[in-house]
Amino acid sequence: ALRFFRVLRVGHLLRRWRGMRLVTAAMIRAAPQIWSLVIVLILFIFAFAQAGSEFLGGKLHCANHNRTSFLVNSSMSTEAGLLCNLPSTSIFQVIKRTNFDSYLPGPDGYGGLVTVVVLVTRERWSELMKLSYASGLGFGVDVFLIAIIVLGRFILLNIFMVIVVTNFVEASNEEKKTVQTTDDDDTSSSLISKLSGIFSTFLGHFAVVTAGMHIVLRNIKGSRW
Repeated sequence: ALRFFRVLRVGHLLRRWRGMRLVTAAMIRAAPQIWSLVIVLILFIFAFAQAGSEFLGGKLHCANHNRTSFLVNSSMSTEAGLLCNLPSTSIFQVIKRTNFDSYLPGPDGYGGLVTVVVLVTRERWSELMKLSYASGLGFGVDVFLIAIIVLGRFILLNIFMVIVVTNFVEASNEEKKTVQTTDDDDTSSSLISKLSGIFSTFLGHFAVVTAGMHIVLRNIKGSRW
């Protein structure tokens, strides 16, 4: 229970820290738009994973760099070339784990979903591009992989950054307006208090002068009688 109250103290500290307060407010404001973008990104990943599994499933398996075909288990060096397009377990796979052979991750590879995520995050995109080119399937594979990178990385993820930055700027402007309004209220309150102090002082002096004049007039009337 005491540890829970310590967590609440951290929350109180975040409220006092203006920078963290702005970040938290920006993330809360951007949450609805971010969730919509996350749904679009998930649909994008599923769509391209399905397309890759349909068109590239079982095709990104082997490379033939110098067009000298041979089996991996032969006496020739594997760096000289590889035998491609044969349904044999002894053939070297170009993309051993990250491939489109299946839709979901399995024992034979990570599947199309993970491959699309890898391309969107640009973690191994250069390796995938080189190996897909070495597979000899033509320029269409490169176009497909580049489309995933451009649409996923440079459009969708940048839209996410735009949403976060825009909401951060709006939260910052609202924070500045709130601070300015508070300062104006404090200035108005101080001005009103000063005016009321001056007015009360004037009334006090006026009351003293009026009482003095009243006493003087009574004394003058008493001396005449």
